[in-house]
Amino acid sequence: MTAEITVNLYGGLERYSPEGLRKGNRIPGDQVNTVKEVLDYFDIPQEEARIVLIDGHHASLEDQVISGKVISIFPLVGGG
Repeated sequence: MTAEITVNLYGGLERYSPEGLRKGNRIPGDQVNTVKEVLDYFDIPQEEARIVLIDGHHASLEDQVISGKVISIFPLVGGG
């Protein structure tokens, strides 16, 4: 069994999930190496992914992702 990366999509980005899932999307660990490749895997435009966290810590597009990690992706959020 291949280890997996878990991807959570928030703020409407779940529309890019093949199953329409907000939480618990899975990618085989050998399919992606960077945050950018995670976005590409789900066909999420970079301009829509404004905040990316790896295990709760801010990440950039070039940051490495490894099996067992949780990637959370958020669009630009406003409020007030």
